[in-house]
Amino acid sequence: MYVLKSEITVGRYRFSGVQDVRISRSIYTPVESAIIRLPRRASVVRDGRVMNERVVTGRQFEIGDQVDISLGYGTDAPRREFSGYLQRILHGDHIVLECEGASALLRQNDITGFWKRAGLPDLLRTAALGLPGGVDIPICCTADLTFENVVASRVTGLAFLDMLVGYTDGALAIYIDADGRLCATLPYSNSGGDIQVDATFKMGYNTRGESGLRARNGVRQPRMVRLAKRTAIGGLISATSGNAGGVYAKTLGHLADQATLEKVAQEKAGRFNHSGYEGSLRTFLRPRVGIGGWVGIYDAKYPNNDGIYLIEGLTTFFGVLGAGYEIVPGVKHGA
Repeated sequence: MYVLKSEITVGRYRFSGVQDVRISRSIYTPVESAIIRLPRRASVVRDGRVMNERVVTGRQFEIGDQVDISLGYGTDAPRREFSGYLQRILHGDHIVLECEGASALLRQNDITGFWKRAGLPDLLRTAALGLPGGVDIPICCTADLTFENVVASRVTGLAFLDMLVGYTDGALAIYIDADGRLCATLPYSNSGGDIQVDATFKMGYNTRGESGLRARNGVRQPRMVRLAKRTAIGGLISATSGNAGGVYAKTLGHLADQATLEKVAQEKAGRFNHSGYEGSLRTFLRPRVGIGGWVGIYDAKYPNNDGIYLIEGLTTFFGVLGAGYEIVPGVKHGA
């Protein structure tokens, strides 16, 4: 059941067996990265037969080659964990392939324009225009924000997205989800309501090794957020969120209205004040999880922190020492 299995395709070549793979994702960046370590020499298989010849690994690849990584266990078909493009080849004791997901395409388009006033979904679509090969990245937006006076002069789609995050003082999370969609959300403001729980983990039962989680202590952080904006006629609008205590104050010029300012203030306050776990935990490749999804975390030692958590960061690891996920939890559902 727990025999590791992989199917890795780079350009026209396919690898199987236990290769060393590491895939990293976070809801705070659209950039997905994968590292594949291969032996310097490999056998060639033709028509299901291993040939006598051996080739120097790496000479067959070209920058920009399509990369697909599927991983799994035993007799089950491996599941796709990464799809992207080869960005760099490093030669040494092993061949190291550095790969990037769909964000590699967002580095290659060219955005120019001025938006007096625009909603976030329209700006996300703008960032994904003109991608190489006519690739279309679907949009998923749960953050109802409006921006004004947005200026872009020959910037890439990735740089354009970074601008939008900067306009919110880092409150906006933009990432590419497991379905290949370009997603934007205010994760700590959308932690209530109906959700789908993708997996449940019990410490010491279906986790790997010692937990790297610890209870979060938010007392040292500012607990009140005050955001302000100057209007076109010289007036001032502001929004406050959080409890009395230390104050975090900022003036943000590209948020278009009071409602947007309030949503961003609420998100910033949620980041400062949330309770629950921080750190990370390691699990197996089953059940499958992805960034932006929700997982239950339960530990008999710390029952006060039990609950459903957003996955903020995720590292997939695969190699001779085993395989699994390293999950970084974020906000606790309903907190």
